[in-house]
Amino acid sequence: MLKRMSMAMVQGGASTATVPSEMGDSTVTESTFGKNARPSLAGVMLSRKFAKRMSTKLTERRGLGTIGSSSAGLVPEKEPTYRMEPTKKFSSASAENVIKEVLNDAFEGMKYNPKTCSKLIKSLSDEIKERVKLLGYDRYKVICIISLCQISEQAAVCTSRCVLDKANDTYATYTFKNDTFICNATVYAIYRE
Repeated sequence: MLKRMSMAMVQGGASTATVPSEMGDSTVTESTFGKNARPSLAGVMLSRKFAKRMSTKLTERRGLGTIGSSSAGLVPEKEPTYRMEPTKKFSSASAENVIKEVLNDAFEGMKYNPKTCSKLIKSLSDEIKERVKLLGYDRYKVICIISLCQISEQAAVCTSRCVLDKANDTYATYTFKNDTFICNATVYAIYRE
């Protein structure tokens, strides 16, 4: 392992570097040609270290840090307010209106197709969640679950169970039905103290 490295570059001829190591001193001779001097090993190592440091700073600025780090931009940190109740309670009726509006617009005149419906359900879930968040309920975690079932001589039952705080947490649900499929959407609003 190298303790110290010093290399001298001479423009007109050969340069000599003495590298002391734990196994003894060794002398390395390099030749340089004219004005085009080769970079030293120490310079290359320093430039790599600098480039690595700059790339990590750049990813931190962009918010692309590791999962769980505060620079990842996944969960914005809130200051503690020591409030045990929300300032504005979540309204199930307004959330149900949002769900109804999104599902009716998306499924108007549509027939069941397994390939398109699976992609559509993912995007509708995100859209419902974002539109419910725009209603302005602070400190509520919004969870949207959508299930879709084709109508073809079978029965389907959708159930869910969860532990909610009766005072602050609530949910809203809406079921859309046409000739070819049934879609059930549920939005849970859970207060984060």
